[in-house]
Amino acid sequence: MFIIVALSIVAVLVIAFRFRKKNGNEPSVEKRYKPVSRSGMKEAKYSGDMFSSKRVESEVEVSSAYIQEDFLGKAANAGQKAKKAMKLKNFDEAWGLFHEQKSLYIQHANRSGFTANQALALDATVHEEMANILRQEGKHNDALVHIVYWVLAGSERRIKRHDQKLQAYFNRCKFQKVPFELAKENMAKLKMPVSFLDAKSIVSDWVDAG
Repeated sequence: MFIIVALSIVAVLVIAFRFRKKNGNEPSVEKRYKPVSRSGMKEAKYSGDMFSSKRVESEVEVSSAYIQEDFLGKAANAGQKAKKAMKLKNFDEAWGLFHEQKSLYIQHANRSGFTANQALALDATVHEEMANILRQEGKHNDALVHIVYWVLAGSERRIKRHDQKLQAYFNRCKFQKVPFELAKENMAKLKMPVSFLDAKSIVSDWVDAG
């Protein structure tokens, strides 16, 4: 189950980042994701050394390096660089660095044997800052998706800031037919572990409701 959730997260990151690089902006919540082409797999070739001693030695070296790599330290460094880029209004640069931070967090979670809920909670911490980027760009519906994901994924360890930011970001969307308390009830009905797509779907419902 955890492997499926982790792969789902990576797939979402790849899709979201490709849209960001292509358009210079994150896609709006009203649009649906398109499947990523895997045509490159057709060109994959068997190297001929799959079961050789040389390959085994190489994989042992890689595994050892993986165990020793400081993913948390690198993630913290990427996060600091992203925040500096944000202060300079270099939002595209900051966005890419936050995705790098997320990738490093997932690698740390996988190596450390985190549960699905623990991995998602760690991954979602980055989305508070990503929502801030979108807020500054005036993309309030999209910003709300990231805040909803951040709140849902961290629901096992709720903090006061969760409710405060959720209401602030929700209010900026100016929904006419979805009161805040109803939105919170909708969120509470979702079963853990949640994904970013769950957050995107629930916000899309609010947008459609008007």
